[in-house]
Amino acid sequence: MNPLERARAYLACVPGAVSGAGGHKTTFYAACLLVQGFNLTTAEALPLLLDWNASCQPPWSEADLRHKLADADKSASTKPSGYLLGSNDGWTSPRPAKRFTPSRIEATHACADEDAAKAAQRCNWPRFESPHEHEHALSALAKLRHVSLEGVKLMAGRSLLFFAGWKDKPAFMVTDGERINAQARRMDGKKWEGIDAKAQTLPGSRAAWPIGARESLPFPVVLLCEGVDILAAHHFIYCHKREADTAAVAILGSSNSIPADALPLFAGKRVRIMAHADEAGRPAAQKWAEQLASVGATVDAADFTGLLMADGSPVKDLNDCTRLEPKQTDELDTLIPNENLQPA
Repeated sequence: MNPLERARAYLACVPGAVSGAGGHKTTFYAACLLVQGFNLTTAEALPLLLDWNASCQPPWSEADLRHKLADADKSASTKPSGYLLGSNDGWTSPRPAKRFTPSRIEATHACADEDAAKAAQRCNWPRFESPHEHEHALSALAKLRHVSLEGVKLMAGRSLLFFAGWKDKPAFMVTDGERINAQARRMDGKKWEGIDAKAQTLPGSRAAWPIGARESLPFPVVLLCEGVDILAAHHFIYCHKREADTAAVAILGSSNSIPADALPLFAGKRVRIMAHADEAGRPAAQKWAEQLASVGATVDAADFTGLLMADGSPVKDLNDCTRLEPKQTDELDTLIPNENLQPA
């Protein structure tokens, strides 16, 4: 397979950009794949980007795509030119490598570390349907997770929540805007057959990538959650009227470390970790706190010790806090840190 064919096949696995849902970032990322990852000239890349453009909602003008390619060609990158070409096909980069100045933010294009074979797995992902087309599903999900409908809508509005069919079951998808990582859960709350688990990370995902990390860039405060607790985090962001300054990010499993190329996204932020209060969650919180501190984030962790749900059982995670014993609800007044709050 020659470089152009391989680039076309790789780009076909990148979901089309959607206006209002990170479309500019997605299109710029696609342009970077072509001119940086596959070392194509802007003239070579344009026909491929035009073909991909047909999947965008709405499609870009050719002038806009030329502009994106020109920006990508000038953009800094920590990756060597042609990093997606590889050597296993017996061909090499068609032109001399360019020199790029390292850029901390450009290092967060996480999919660049994946080979074409893994990207191809994402081609088999189901169509992710916009939550705005499924008001009934939004309400059902709010009921299933014991959170407010407004919190669910907030997460959907930040392009971190979609609906799809998976294994012949209606499911909700927790994912990031660039589809680096995605996890499916059944809308009936039951386990997936064959894996004895309620959550399944989709094949081809970069499973350690923190969902919402890039989307959190404009926000000074971050609630770092474990798994589907990101829904509860958006519920509390809404309830505490902190939509303007607070983002929620999910790590899909306590065994995961924050990838090195994701850490710079948290630099200088105020981060509160909402890990599960169990034997796996506590060391995970410590691990993540040390990683985040290394990039200058101000970090602490929520402590659910002593909190009880309405049925008398102890609170084990952030989602349990949505069913707190009424006499303890004032304990949640400081759940989200103020920007000037120092670590505990």
